[in-house]
Amino acid sequence: MARWIDDIVTAMQNLGGRATYADLYDEVARVRGTPLPKTWQAIVRNQVESYSSDSENYRNHREDLFYSVGGLGSGTWALNKTVSYPAVASTTTSESASASGEPSAGYEGAVKRVSFDKYERDPKLRRQCLDYYGVDCAVCGLNFEAAYGEIGRGFIHVHHLVPLASGSGQRLVDPVRDLRPSGLPELPRDAP
Repeated sequence: MARWIDDIVTAMQNLGGRATYADLYDEVARVRGTPLPKTWQAIVRNQVESYSSDSENYRNHREDLFYSVGGLGSGTWALNKTVSYPAVASTTTSESASASGEPSAGYEGAVKRVSFDKYERDPKLRRQCLDYYGVDCAVCGLNFEAAYGEIGRGFIHVHHLVPLASGSGQRLVDPVRDLRPSGLPELPRDAP
């Protein structure tokens, strides 16, 4: 069986190189095609974040395969264009097969320009927020380690109560007043 990261990269490639966690989960499940363990979605999140320098969970010995589209907490990730990860052939056959079931030619290689804003974060503010609030979700109380075991240890997002994207540039952030730990992809504005 392929490694999780191989299947995640394949799934991301099948989705055009960019996906929300929800879409990525669906495609990873399709790519793996086998019964998945109970904690498989946490495994996918952990793998994506441990292969992304945008994440606190990045492991420096790993290649920087992904970046967070719209900043951490947006729930959308994309493949870095600069990485040299081996190309994995798409497992999607429905698009490459004709009505008769025979493979048919298709066009590839069109240039698509992608532009986005990336909001810089200070890892020490994240750490100070977690030191103050702990790693339980501020919205629902979920503790990933309690729910998923060892693989969930220390896993939690940290969200800005007022999203950085809603501001007009750099601003002073208080880790206790302005940030909260959350297991949700986006923190509701009326969160505690």
